[in-house]
Amino acid sequence: MRTVYDLQSATRCEPREIPKGETLPQNNGRRFQNSLERALRIACDRHGAELIPEPWFEYLDTNGLGRCAPDFIIELGAINLVIEAKLTFVPEAITKLHGLYLPVAIVAASNWKTRGLVICRNTTPAAPAPVFSITAALTVRDSVAVMLWRGGPVEW
Repeated sequence: MRTVYDLQSATRCEPREIPKGETLPQNNGRRFQNSLERALRIACDRHGAELIPEPWFEYLDTNGLGRCAPDFIIELGAINLVIEAKLTFVPEAITKLHGLYLPVAIVAASNWKTRGLVICRNTTPAAPAPVFSITAALTVRDSVAVMLWRGGPVEW
């Protein structure tokens, strides 16, 4: 995983095709992400928020030009919520949000009110205490929230 250093610029860019998983765990993760997208879209529509699935960014840092795409961004007026979806929680999801997606999204949107969220179906002992709603996730300011979602409507 690439981490940004001395981020100089970041902008939204045209999407690239993401390679589709070929292993059973990759396919299960993709199915989870697709189900989550449908549930998030319904929740966002109900609450006047915009869901952006797999938004692509191009950025420039000390390592040169890079591209990345978090799983989702929810635009909630003055706050952006950058989301990484994982079937089972892994600490690397938080590392990826802190080290790549959040800095890039903040610079691209010129919005310092950007929060990170890992949404997973299963937790592990390494997971922080989970939240159970988008509203609760927005209250986590200095870290990335972890939200459990096991299907059905997403709690706002």
